[in-house]
Amino acid sequence: MTHRVLVTSAALLLSILIADAKTGLANLSLDELMDLEVTLVSRRPQRVTETPAALAILTGDELRRIGVHSLPDALRLAPGFQVGQVDANKWVVASRGFAGLFANKLLVLVDGRSVYTPLFSGVFWESQGVLMEDVERLEIIRGPGGSLWGANAVNGIVNVVTRPAATTPETFVHLGAGSERRQLALRHGRPIPGGGLRFDAERMDRGRSAAAGDKPVRDDWHMQRVGFRADVERGPADHLTLLGNVRGGSVGQSVTFVMQASPAVARTQYFDADLLALDVLGRWRHHWDDDHELEIQAYYDLFDREEAVLHGRIHNADVDLQHRFRLGSHRLVWGGGYRRTWDDFDGTFTMQLDPASRTTHLFSGLVHDDIELVPQRLAISAGTKLEHNSFPSRSGSRICVCGVHPPDPCRCGWGSVAPCAHLPAEIMIPMPPSVLLGPTRCLPEPPRPSLRCWAAIVRRPKICSSSTLACEPNWAEVDFSTQPCSTTNTTMSPRRNRAFPTRSMNRGRYI
Repeated sequence: MTHRVLVTSAALLLSILIADAKTGLANLSLDELMDLEVTLVSRRPQRVTETPAALAILTGDELRRIGVHSLPDALRLAPGFQVGQVDANKWVVASRGFAGLFANKLLVLVDGRSVYTPLFSGVFWESQGVLMEDVERLEIIRGPGGSLWGANAVNGIVNVVTRPAATTPETFVHLGAGSERRQLALRHGRPIPGGGLRFDAERMDRGRSAAAGDKPVRDDWHMQRVGFRADVERGPADHLTLLGNVRGGSVGQSVTFVMQASPAVARTQYFDADLLALDVLGRWRHHWDDDHELEIQAYYDLFDREEAVLHGRIHNADVDLQHRFRLGSHRLVWGGGYRRTWDDFDGTFTMQLDPASRTTHLFSGLVHDDIELVPQRLAISAGTKLEHNSFPSRSGSRICVCGVHPPDPCRCGWGSVAPCAHLPAEIMIPMPPSVLLGPTRCLPEPPRPSLRCWAAIVRRPKICSSSTLACEPNWAEVDFSTQPCSTTNTTMSPRRNRAFPTRSMNRGRYI
């Protein structure tokens, strides 16, 4: 008992910011919060009250006051999101249904970098390390966004925006300890000519879940991360950002092997999945005025995961250009991008990919226009994004009509129609890593019963044709928002969607 009191006291003493007190978003009124600018909806700065989308914003001050320590826990606060925890290191995160361990209809961005994995077109949440004290806000859209962000932005988009380095010119130490979780985080920032520079490091350990009976549970989670960020202003027009992170750790897993015998024999083994991730991002923004800006962004990331089921490395290199300007009553955004993805997977006795290595190329282009038909009363937005890669698709287009009631700016409504697309994953038939099933009756008997591959996933150069997508839903929705008083805001968003899912299933092969 004395030991716990000492640990708790030390955590309280060391969780102090060694710097001058700073003002944040915690003291803003509702009107001021609604006037915040976001860039997720139209790829340009836009007030929350002017965004034609089911948008939610979680500020960093909110997350810190509540005591959130991970991105999935933060998304529990977002309206319309379903978040569940499978074990100590796995989450189910989804928007507007389709929840599951391998949910793949949500696009997640961290400072403009997509963190989805092409392995199953979802997110490995246990490998995403973000120091919550550095988060400025979370921008969350419920609904499609393929016309601006491309495929997989089907049911929602999450954009994690971290604080500029110039706003953290201090030393920060955080130490937390408890019966389930221990964390040590360090951050040091300093001003540099024209901007700021910061370095941070974090170590997190989470213990195993409590077992319901005598059966052991091995789902512990250990992660380390080091990172940096630099922001430099070159005159009033140019802004440079450079950031990078290295993450590593391990997560505990239990794998059940089923031996096809008479009777069948199941054997459970416990393994640690080793994780390694690296990312570097650079962004240059040239600003002429509030309505004219050019932005170029490039990043590289590496993800390596070694476990009993599969061992693979995935590389992504991406470059994106965006130009926005105003032409009369038109606010135009156009741009293009290129992404190269190459991977290499080592086969195991339980799973193998064919071919083991693969390279894909993605070319994209977008055009978006916000037209103000009646000043301060009626506007229309229309846009499309086209992509061409190994999985040909029509990523999406969107037409939106937005109206504002002129006597009362606190009341507005909008409606939209938005077809979008979800590309097929490298593995079309994902299996939970905790359970592996043996050969079923739909598979042919192997030539040598003594040597079997329990699960073999086969992938081909082109999983689908240009007319067949893994999912191509059409969304139609309307929204009405009102602010009855200075402390309350209400939103109603009825919607209808129609999806055409197509999933390819291939027989497993025996080795």
